[in-house]
Amino acid sequence: VSGGAAVLCGLLFLGLTGAPPRLLLINLVALGVGLALVAIVRLLPLSAASARPALFTGGAGALLATALFGVSSEGATRWIVVGGLSLQPSLVIVPALLIAHVVRPDRWTSSAVILAALAASLQPDRSIAAAIAAVALVDLAARRSRGAGLTALAPVAALAATMLKPDRLPAVPHVDQILWTSFAAQPQAATALWAGTLILFVPALMLWRAGKSPLAAAFAALWGTLVLSAALANFPTPLVGYGASAILGYLLAALALPGASRHAANLARPAQTADEGTGASLRVAPIRV
Repeated sequence: VSGGAAVLCGLLFLGLTGAPPRLLLINLVALGVGLALVAIVRLLPLSAASARPALFTGGAGALLATALFGVSSEGATRWIVVGGLSLQPSLVIVPALLIAHVVRPDRWTSSAVILAALAASLQPDRSIAAAIAAVALVDLAARRSRGAGLTALAPVAALAATMLKPDRLPAVPHVDQILWTSFAAQPQAATALWAGTLILFVPALMLWRAGKSPLAAAFAALWGTLVLSAALANFPTPLVGYGASAILGYLLAALALPGASRHAANLARPAQTADEGTGASLRVAPIRV
């Protein structure tokens, strides 16, 4: 629900600021595709446990492949082209990967987080690297285990590596820096933009009120870092700006929340792994995004 509301606020902003109709259509189609994927996955008769290795290995592999063979611009290699549309796989994959790792950390999610951090450093992408590091550190603070500490090392190192590389990408209209440029437009446009941005954090509030503070903190850290990155530099503004990738990523992250599918019990059940002996298990009530 919050994802759809944020996208609708973004469409209002784009319309009020004179964005080409094609941009509004792409965001609207991305919302429809994302909601369809959520509905389909909820009905799939798949075992979440058996699907985890393929899902996380494949997702991390896609991020690395993008860094090595994707579309480049101004020294950054972050995109692929699908049907003439440019997508940023990290914004699609990383949010769900990080939330799934916090909900049920195991060797598959830990490995995927490390590989995703490596991909972010190769692309390079400070925004994604910062989001991965932020969630990994939140997870470390909650679990305080050796495994969480080792997993957090790679994202922190990846973020440091991206800070050493120049980022020459210019601002793209209706995508970058719109949190500030919206104030130069109509007041209604700025109101819609900031309202949509705040709506992104509704699930975190719901999780916190349900007593699930570790997952609430991780969700807030993830999207808060992406929003802060968009405010400070030329990175996509999630959901309220033009861009299908973040819309898909937000909705797919909803699937990683317990209760999102028929097999949510498998995802929510605490995983006992060798490196989690001292870690705290996380039980999370169903949250609808």
